[in-house]
Amino acid sequence: MPANWAETEMKLFNLGGKPSSDKTPRSGDRRKAGSGAHYTGPERRQGADRRGLGYGLKFKTERAVGPIEEWLDRYMADQHRLTIEGMSDDLTIKDVRVVFATEEQRATFKAALSIYIQTAEFI
Repeated sequence: MPANWAETEMKLFNLGGKPSSDKTPRSGDRRKAGSGAHYTGPERRQGADRRGLGYGLKFKTERAVGPIEEWLDRYMADQHRLTIEGMSDDLTIKDVRVVFATEEQRATFKAALSIYIQTAEFI
């Protein structure tokens, strides 16, 4: 695996919309207009509120995901969501997506993850 593999394989993304710090109302907010639709499916607003997680990082790794989850739970408890989106046929390479509440959290995690991918240890 090349030394700069972590940097070339990581993809940052933002889920769009306004930053959480922007409290100005949107013009033409579609939720204000009566659509006449009556949703009868399950109530998805119950449970954990995930609306504030707008900054993400997608990456592939051959490393174990357990230490990544432990680091996130230790340093960013309740401020992230980790999802394994895919796995290679031989179960060695995992496609992982992690979303955060702030851009700073994403940058902190990215730096720690780069070290973990290269050395198999979080510092």
